[in-house]
Amino acid sequence: DLHTYLKVREQVTERHTLRHNQRSVAGLIEGCNALFGCNAGAFILPGLAYAPVLRGARKPRQLVDHTEPADAAALRVWRLPWGEGHSPDRNTALRLAASATAAEVARLLLAGQAGQITLDGENLQPGDIAILVRSHGQGRRMREALSALNVGCVELSPQSIFASTDAEG
Repeated sequence: DLHTYLKVREQVTERHTLRHNQRSVAGLIEGCNALFGCNAGAFILPGLAYAPVLRGARKPRQLVDHTEPADAAALRVWRLPWGEGHSPDRNTALRLAASATAAEVARLLLAGQAGQITLDGENLQPGDIAILVRSHGQGRRMREALSALNVGCVELSPQSIFASTDAEG
């Protein structure tokens, strides 16, 4: 909840940030820094700003995708398909985004089964993929889109993070 975060941030004197990314490859970190760093208002809400991130000392897991060119970008931005000058309504856009994401997951899994995509030398497996969503509605949409492609999924928790034991204290 960004509004809660911004409110609490105003009440503290000391701030801590994660300046080093220990999991992502350098190209992804550089891509995110370029994408979000070029626009001070990238996150729309006043008070939210992007702080460039550095690569950590830990070696990230190695994903090799033989279905893509070796010099393929580590960060890709997808655009939803619609006619020039026309945009879909919100629900249609959300459905299209979920369908595109599900299709990419299905592609990755099939290529993993065929040995064309590996993670640390092992064929990519379903448990290697996570889709983070902001709301239960987005989770439901993703589940439905994956199901339509016969891709199973597991929802880790339907409850709010703020109602979890991790949030107590």
